[in-house]
Amino acid sequence: MMKTLSVVVLLGVALQGSDAQSLFDRVQNPGSNPPTVTTTLPPVTTTLPPVTTTLPPQQVDDTDFFSIDESAKRIVAFRDKVAPRTDPFSIDANPQTIEEVDVILMVDRSYSVGREGFRNAKCVLREWAQLFQDNIDIRFRVTLLSFARYPTLDSVDYFRTYNSFPGLLNAIDNLKYYRHGDNSCPVRPDPNNPHGQWISLDGCATCTHSALDEAYSIFFDYKYQNGEMLSRFHSTKAIIVVTDGKSNCPSSAPTCRAARKLRERKVNIFVQAVGRQVDAGEVRCIATEDDYNLNADYSQTCRSTTLAREIGAQRYT
Repeated sequence: MMKTLSVVVLLGVALQGSDAQSLFDRVQNPGSNPPTVTTTLPPVTTTLPPVTTTLPPQQVDDTDFFSIDESAKRIVAFRDKVAPRTDPFSIDANPQTIEEVDVILMVDRSYSVGREGFRNAKCVLREWAQLFQDNIDIRFRVTLLSFARYPTLDSVDYFRTYNSFPGLLNAIDNLKYYRHGDNSCPVRPDPNNPHGQWISLDGCATCTHSALDEAYSIFFDYKYQNGEMLSRFHSTKAIIVVTDGKSNCPSSAPTCRAARKLRERKVNIFVQAVGRQVDAGEVRCIATEDDYNLNADYSQTCRSTTLAREIGAQRYT
């Protein structure tokens, strides 16, 4: 044991010395110069995965939002364009002429809207309806249409559904916002195409083009059982779109095509766009001319529409 211990001690001393010659070289090659030992080590590289944080794109900057006053002015200007006021002192004035206006109030019900947002969206619809109602020079009718992945008709008999204005307001108040559990979006078979690609839940998508296509059919294709068109032939036609999202079925292109098809048939479209996730370019391609608003949230959209209605009430009464 002592001999072994001595060797260990000698090894320890030799290894700690400053002599450049290795103890192992001296034992194996006595009296010779030690060989030059070179060791090439591969470079040590550590590849770390990049740190990425996925944030929802901010399509609209804060400076792009319209003030409540500006938004209200745009709303009133659109109403005046849809049904221009008649000057009672004009030589062409006809007090017996009442403008017929058929309006589709179209509201986004996708998950991103949220329950509070949808409550304020219904406020927007109520104020738009009141704005048309306050003008005694027009006879307007309304169809309610909500959408996410699929459009849903919320007026069972289209433009004939509401026989009174309070009935219309009650229908707006009773619009349902369907949201089950959290915002997770698992895929499932498409109920309209069981053998096709699986899709996410209805509220997980914003298929604005489908709603616009449905609006086109309501105006120009669908008929009542007696053969009468749903929308009056000579009526002025208008759509109010309230949405907080960019079309993602799969992109803005189908939405712009659907809107252009409507505008070519002289349908007036006003877009109430809400929040930073909207695509300002898509909003402009939907709207007729500058008939749109960009508001920070649904609460601001509700306030601006209320102000527009108050301005309209002062002008039309």
